[in-house]
Amino acid sequence: MHMRKPPPRPWRESIATGNRFWLKVWPKGDCWEWRGAISSGGYGQFAYAEGGWTKFAHRIAYYLATNRLPEQLHHLCQHPWCVRPSHLLPVTSGEHRACDRGRVTHCKHGHLYDEKNTYWQKPLANGKTNGLRGCRRCHAIEERNRQRRLRAS
Repeated sequence: MHMRKPPPRPWRESIATGNRFWLKVWPKGDCWEWRGAISSGGYGQFAYAEGGWTKFAHRIAYYLATNRLPEQLHHLCQHPWCVRPSHLLPVTSGEHRACDRGRVTHCKHGHLYDEKNTYWQKPLANGKTNGLRGCRRCHAIEERNRQRRLRAS
């Protein structure tokens, strides 16, 4: 009687998820570079074998190192591809925006965020602000274009 061998398991299932994750990490200077899939924003992505869901690699690295998963993680080294847990600072959403706000000095159209050209969005009903700012020049241009469209129709 001839016995058939079971089909081979996919390689993802033959390597433990944690081991498979760390195989994609390489030292690069003081950072740990993610050498797997990269998102359009430059962040590493990792697909779990169980369930097939994808998460940001730096979040998985932090979880594997600390067994905790905070609301947000801020890259102290400013490299989105870095997965070194000591380079990741757990922060709230508001703290994360504040960290980025200090780094972003111009709007997407190149206008400087300074005291004269920056406005802050209105506080919410509970009195708290969402911390979002806007460019006065861009807002004026958008409003002028909106008014032209209204007059033309």
